[in-house]
Amino acid sequence: MLSQQPLVTIEPSNRFHAADLLEVWHYRDLLVELMKRDIRLRYRQTALGVIWVVLQPLLGAIIFSVVGKAARLPVGDVPMLAYSFASLLAWNLFQAILTKSGNCLVGNTQLVSKIFFPRLILPLSVVPGALLDALIATVVFAVIAVILGVKATAMLVLFPVGMLGIMLLAIGAGILVSALTVPYRDVQHILPVMVQLLFWGSPVIVPASLYTGKLVWFMLLNPMSGYLELVRAALLGTPLPSGNLLAISVGTTIVMLITGITVFRSMERTFADII
Repeated sequence: MLSQQPLVTIEPSNRFHAADLLEVWHYRDLLVELMKRDIRLRYRQTALGVIWVVLQPLLGAIIFSVVGKAARLPVGDVPMLAYSFASLLAWNLFQAILTKSGNCLVGNTQLVSKIFFPRLILPLSVVPGALLDALIATVVFAVIAVILGVKATAMLVLFPVGMLGIMLLAIGAGILVSALTVPYRDVQHILPVMVQLLFWGSPVIVPASLYTGKLVWFMLLNPMSGYLELVRAALLGTPLPSGNLLAISVGTTIVMLITGITVFRSMERTFADII
């Protein structure tokens, strides 16, 4: 006699439930393949290949060091080229993860609409490529530091902490933007503008100590401020960020991760239909 009890009960997940990381783990092979694909496609049919990873922050650092010297920015005894390169190293990690993950769903329309898999895999797949670029840039910074006579300090151990915070902040923001880009295509056009505004509104080149008056509040509300100051302190021995500044950065990162994952999960079921 057959049992009257159903063998499998399928129920919709809670719209505001956090992402099922176990499900992502079950599809880890797909995640690895997408990571490899992102790295392979990054420099395909480019004349300079991986050299772009070196040239982009190096040329930017040279330009900003010239401007910084002309403006006589108070960076202490730190060479302006090393100061600029360290700042761009940290910023480029944030920018790369945010911009690439923000457009990952729209850029993989066929994959999203025809194959079932945890969609969260797509924004996560761009992270290793950005980390690889950051690693190469870090090696270049080490060479520049040796040439310019910048000595490492005990605070160097804080460098991975600062980069980890930047990575998590960018992942949270990227997951949120990627979800919003599907129903609102204007987001992919607004994103580059917002990233540029955030760049000029962050203490990337201008030290946080120069923010005065109402600009202090703007800097405090910018989650990148604490991480940028932390990375520079680790690499260059500059003063550590204040506890309040770092606490705001960490708190904003946690909120951004929770918000991004929650919004992504609530909209995930509609991606294939809309895209």
